[in-house]
Amino acid sequence: MVVSGKDKMTSNYQKVVWEQNQSKILQLLNEQPLTFKQIIEKSSLSRSVVNEHLKVLEEQGLIKKEYKDSKLLNMLTEKGRVMAVSEEDVKEQEIIEEDFLKAEAIFHRIVKEKGRPGLDARPLLFTLCLIYVKMKRQGE
Repeated sequence: MVVSGKDKMTSNYQKVVWEQNQSKILQLLNEQPLTFKQIIEKSSLSRSVVNEHLKVLEEQGLIKKEYKDSKLLNMLTEKGRVMAVSEEDVKEQEIIEEDFLKAEAIFHRIVKEKGRPGLDARPLLFTLCLIYVKMKRQGE
């Protein structure tokens, strides 16, 4: 069977939408455990779509279901918490990585000028990045 370019594009689009929907559900559950109905309301996804995603996420070990106060709640497992990274976290990580690379380049230039080119900058730079993140968060 020959697959056309249009079919490949449709398949890729469906995969992207699928992943975005899963990510949306994981992010919602990262905020708090939710019932099936609450997920539908907060995500604006259809019942069938949410149902299918919850099945897959549970099979993957990313979520679990527990009764609390006679409500069946969907909540993240430890593995799910790792996967439920918010877009803000990703953007902050990218900024930190950029700053780290800039600081590393400056550090190596200074060390080279001072005559110690083999010095490893990573431990110092890691500490500086942690201080930078802490200061940045306190400033918000």
